[in-house]
Amino acid sequence: SFHEDGTGAVGAVLRNNKGVAVAGAGKPLSSVLNAGSAEALALLNSLELAEQLGCTNVTLESDSLELIQACKGESEIFSPYIAILADIFARAGMITRVSFAHYPREANWVAHHLAKLR
Repeated sequence: SFHEDGTGAVGAVLRNNKGVAVAGAGKPLSSVLNAGSAEALALLNSLELAEQLGCTNVTLESDSLELIQACKGESEIFSPYIAILADIFARAGMITRVSFAHYPREANWVAHHLAKLR
């Protein structure tokens, strides 16, 4: 989530190959530039959770089409969150088989509700 005052929160839900939630994480954001930056930080938070739990063959999902296209190399991003993307790529390189997928907001309701709780 992102608020105009620069605050927000991120949430991540880790699911197994059957779609069952097995772990989650969330944290507040105290200084974020825009909604795109919040989305990128959520993806980075998800990678951190997957790495902490020793996951391999990870698919990261986001409702931000722009962000997912950038992660897949389908478009270039020149925005405030380019540095966060660099962190995402570096962390993804530490996990065996990382892919990115776009899902509409309705498909990510658990992560969005987790972020609202923070």
